[in-house]
Amino acid sequence: MGRLFAVLMLVAGLACAANADQGRATMTSILSAQRTIDGRLAHIWPDEPFFVLGTTHGVYLQGYGAVFTAEVNLATAPVSPLMPVPSKEMIERHHQKKVTRLPELEKAMRELLVQAAASMNTLADTDNVVLAVSLTSYSWEPPGLPSQIVMQGQKGALLAAKNGGEPQIDSAIKSEAF
Repeated sequence: MGRLFAVLMLVAGLACAANADQGRATMTSILSAQRTIDGRLAHIWPDEPFFVLGTTHGVYLQGYGAVFTAEVNLATAPVSPLMPVPSKEMIERHHQKKVTRLPELEKAMRELLVQAAASMNTLADTDNVVLAVSLTSYSWEPPGLPSQIVMQGQKGALLAAKNGGEPQIDSAIKSEAF
């Protein structure tokens, strides 16, 4: 009887160990998603060498999901030590470049959110996947552009929408700009 109990305990322990990561993100999946986000953001506009500022940071919050943050500059500032504040025309061109690039960034963020959800095999379908991107700005820039964009969705909903195309993906994502 004692031997049977020991075997059952061993089997139960192995089953628990096999499922230990189910319902939560592993560090491997967080790091993989960080690299994917960094790579995609760095290649949106290859002509802008300073577009991505630093690296993406990811964290798993028990009972909530995986959260990733990044910081980007939508356009390199037309300033130099000899001209710390650009002319009105330069400011307008700089602002227009950012306005034009904002929808491209948002599209890339939606794609990255779905990719991150798909890559996190151990994350529960009810857990959230969040991508928050902070946007740099200068004191001389006109107001009107957001300083942060946050997109989030439940893993299961993002994966279900993945094959349905852009309209279904958009409906699975909650997006806010601040």
